[in-house]
Amino acid sequence: VAVAERAGQGELPAGAAAALGVDPHALASIWHQLHASRVRKTAHLHRERAATEYRAAWERGESVVAMAARVDFSAYLLARLLVEVVAEVPKKAVGELVRQPERIEDARLRAELLKAVAADPHYAPRHDAARRDVGSSSSPQSSPIQWRALKRVLTASPMCDPAAKVRRTVELVRGADADVATLQEVSGRLLGALRRELGDAYDVIAPLVNDDDAATRDNEAPGTDQASVVLVRKERSASTDDDDDRSTRRPEADRGLGCAPPRAVAAADILSAAPAAAAMVAPGDLCACRVAGGSLSHGELLIASFHGDTDGAATLPVLDALEAYARSNQLDLLVGLDANCYADDRARPGVLHWRTLAEWLPPPPPPPPPPRL
Repeated sequence: VAVAERAGQGELPAGAAAALGVDPHALASIWHQLHASRVRKTAHLHRERAATEYRAAWERGESVVAMAARVDFSAYLLARLLVEVVAEVPKKAVGELVRQPERIEDARLRAELLKAVAADPHYAPRHDAARRDVGSSSSPQSSPIQWRALKRVLTASPMCDPAAKVRRTVELVRGADADVATLQEVSGRLLGALRRELGDAYDVIAPLVNDDDAATRDNEAPGTDQASVVLVRKERSASTDDDDDRSTRRPEADRGLGCAPPRAVAAADILSAAPAAAAMVAPGDLCACRVAGGSLSHGELLIASFHGDTDGAATLPVLDALEAYARSNQLDLLVGLDANCYADDRARPGVLHWRTLAEWLPPPPPPPPPPRL
């Protein structure tokens, strides 16, 4: 890393990778990432200086490559800035001029651009192409891996395809055949798919702004690309017999876990008595509804879905608020959550440890008594 940092705008020192005992491609990657980090942090400052300071220096005769080395910036990107201000063209037109430098009328500017392209090992088009080809052939220290083939496999993965992720999630919920499902960080696309694909079997509850009209979707909280969602099965027989045929059930008698549709509850109502928790919960992170408990509860049930913050700081305050709301309304509580708690090897000051969460949870119920003989 030290060798790469000292290399600056020039080429990596010959034999640097061998001296460090690392793969040449790995060292080149580290070098590029270090330079790219500096460029990202300072690009806006160089753009501000381009129209005045850099143009004046160029007009005094300083070359683009020398100027880039002096200000520790990409020669190619600096040349693009100077093409924009010297040729007086819109930013959108710069790319076309760079791809076709013969269209630049100023002969010196055209020559300086070509020199910058040749000198910049990080951002010039030919070096971008070279980095894409890294891994196309195997390195001496690694097993043969064709990077482009691997890239195709990775980009074809459901994790890289939003539409495939939506289909996969819908199928997982459908296949689980659960009475209740809670999801977190649900996108607008997924929410729509859940309602289209599973709306006949489930009530799909999204977060509410308030309780004025829980029956309309217009009242749903904004920012549903990161929403928590609750799904409650519409038809649920009170019978627990294994041979119960669902085709014979009467929907009008067995809607929801009990007999009535679930009623959404606004997060603001749940968190009204817990301002500290409310301040840590982003819109859409908490979704809740009330439903007749059926076989899961003798009374009414509060079902909640919650997505905790990265450090888990909001998890316990929100659980406290949910418990208090359920107690004050004589509801049983069922919560599905992404708690963002950490194991021993990843815990750090200020984050929620899994043991702390475990201590909050109520003790499990005692086992049933053995059958009488």
